[in-house]
Amino acid sequence: MRNNNKGISSECLYGHPASYNNYFGNTIINNTQGIYLCSSNNNIIEGNTLMQNNGGIIGSYTHNNTLYRNNLISNSIQTDLSSLNFWDYNGQGNYWSNYDSPAEGCNDLNSNWICDSALVWNSNNRDNFPFTMQDGCKN
Repeated sequence: MRNNNKGISSECLYGHPASYNNYFGNTIINNTQGIYLCSSNNNIIEGNTLMQNNGGIIGSYTHNNTLYRNNLISNSIQTDLSSLNFWDYNGQGNYWSNYDSPAEGCNDLNSNWICDSALVWNSNNRDNFPFTMQDGCKN
């Protein structure tokens, strides 16, 4: 999905939330919003690449989504989700191009391809296992 307003949009229609969906394996490049979630709860967003979008994963009134094994690369805003969501699953997080080197705060002293420190951007959202490289850990 390239050069659109929204690459994937999970918007509530007529007051009904778009929940319990799986978004897997998409490549979303150069959109205004890569993935847009509105009143979308309990979704799984896994294995997507979001690159060079104005907003990578954007949303409002969205809770309890599980997002992991995604690549967020050079989006102007990687994410703006502020409600409680889960950014890792079973010890696997996401790759963040703005958090993949020691200069950005990502150290990998045990060489397991996962940053030793979580990436935290607000009180409700943190990736406990951010990857040091695109597409995740070595194994």
